[in-house]
Amino acid sequence: MEITVEILFFIIAFVSIALNPTAVPGNFIAVGLLLLHHFLFPGGVSWLMIISGLFFALLGEGVESLMGMMGAKKYGATRWGMAAAFVGGLLGTVIGTALIPVIGTLVGVFAGGFIMTFLVEAFFVKKGVRKGLKAGAGTLLGRVISTAFKYTMGFSLLLLLVRGFWR
Repeated sequence: MEITVEILFFIIAFVSIALNPTAVPGNFIAVGLLLLHHFLFPGGVSWLMIISGLFFALLGEGVESLMGMMGAKKYGATRWGMAAAFVGGLLGTVIGTALIPVIGTLVGVFAGGFIMTFLVEAFFVKKGVRKGLKAGAGTLLGRVISTAFKYTMGFSLLLLLVRGFWR
């Protein structure tokens, strides 16, 4: 029975982490599974593993929250552009999900931040198309880096989960 539960936990954690860019709190779901495993099967997952997992999840969230806006700023966006990067990512997620669930969500989160930053910088702040594109590219780059980092944290959580299973 224990091995069946552990396989199920791993599958749930893997799918949740894979869906991180879609606003599914995959890393925190994995931490919850570590905690649940600790109570269901004492002696497997330690408190140190759970605390480490929580640290990885929080670090992934923190980096993700900041990188899109920081990328926009580094490439010349104003505060309006940085706000647009955040709002665009949210809008892109919603629109992409409505059009094509999962794949549309992934495309939407990246495209939304880029497009909103570009539009705000180029036409609202009136920096021009070239500078708007540069700020949008910074948003996209920051989002790609933050997503890669968050996946790295998620992969670390999967390793903790598997390690906890192999007492």
